[in-house]
Amino acid sequence: LATALAAGAATLPHPLPPPAAWHLLFATGALPMILAAMAYFVPVLTRTGPPPAALRVVPALAAVAGAAIVAHFAGALPAARAWAPWLALAVPAGFLAWMARRWRACLGHPNPCFRWYATALAFLALGLAAVAASALAPAWAAPLRRFHMHANLLGFMGLTALGTLQVLLPTVTHRPDSDAAPRLRRHLPPAVAGVAAIALGAAFWPPLAVAG
Repeated sequence: LATALAAGAATLPHPLPPPAAWHLLFATGALPMILAAMAYFVPVLTRTGPPPAALRVVPALAAVAGAAIVAHFAGALPAARAWAPWLALAVPAGFLAWMARRWRACLGHPNPCFRWYATALAFLALGLAAVAASALAPAWAAPLRRFHMHANLLGFMGLTALGTLQVLLPTVTHRPDSDAAPRLRRHLPPAVAGVAAIALGAAFWPPLAVAG
């Protein structure tokens, strides 16, 4: 909420540059919130114990990286462009390593939403890697930035939201949904293919994005 209100300052007489406002909203606000929610839901999906206290560092690390890139776009921390994406890459890497341990500790198979979370984090890692690579290859900066935007918004945020809602809504409505798990299994491959096609198409070949 705080970052959403701050991002709204872009409409004031001394606005933030649009990239700074968007990163304030998503990288500093939404990303740590989603990671914190994942930290709660992954033990539920795998029927394992609560997350370790050390995992609390990961959303905080994401917030620091997000704040650094906001400062970069606002002109206050130019050097952050070189290191903030690499710092942010530690976030999905650490989360995926923890999730792999929970997968091994799970009794039976985890809820299919677990795969949606893992795939979403993989898209986050790819999007961050693209923007990190764009600093090393300036000629490719524009397409890599477009891939970064779509992989993060549709791949990370979109897949996380769709997976979570299908698990959470039966609890909210107090009605079981026996088709939720089969549906999550069925829908993940086309969802991943669609997001990948949109991100790659937006970056390099628009007709592929239309197909996605």
